[in-house]
Amino acid sequence: MNCVRCRIVLAEGEYERAATEATVRDMLRWVLSDSLCGLEFADPEEDVAVDGEAAVLLKSRFRDWGDEEALCDRIAMALAARLQPEYESMIEVEMSEVGWAACFPERTTV
Repeated sequence: MNCVRCRIVLAEGEYERAATEATVRDMLRWVLSDSLCGLEFADPEEDVAVDGEAAVLLKSRFRDWGDEEALCDRIAMALAARLQPEYESMIEVEMSEVGWAACFPERTTV
């Protein structure tokens, strides 16, 4: 079972729908369903509306996302479709960590 941590950053700017932590959380739960292991938000820096990290299983009971890049692309496309930003570059999704520890850091063995 492989996991990936995706960093999600939404820049300040014009969106058709509000770019909030709640909107991102709801969209990720809907798109990723049982693949979503965790979601954490940080205090956004200047010019950033939302800054968060999602821990996601690449292969779960119901979904097989293929590889890390495909997963990040799917998240970015879903956010763009839901929020409808003025520019697509306002949404950034990048892989920050891969492996079992990405989803379950407390369960790693030595």
